[in-house]
Amino acid sequence: MNALTETEMKFVREMIVEQLGISEDQITPEARLEQDLGADSLDVAEMTLTLETEFNISIPDANLDRDPSVDMLCEALSDVLHPEQKVD
Repeated sequence: MNALTETEMKFVREMIVEQLGISEDQITPEARLEQDLGADSLDVAEMTLTLETEFNISIPDANLDRDPSVDMLCEALSDVLHPEQKVD
């Protein structure tokens, strides 16, 4: 479970919609960015970079699977933004 605020979640959803040209109703926690939403590895890299730039952070590559789900992406962001709330 991630500890993102509603504002942070809204940013993530809007970023995915814009990057992939999909509707927001396609975004579910379990949706895989590549397999389910049509992203390619460059899209995932660009989204990660967008998050790093927006929040002035660095998300370790090890925190993301090869084809992360929306929830995995949010958890990777949450782990960096809110490490005190990280659940192992």
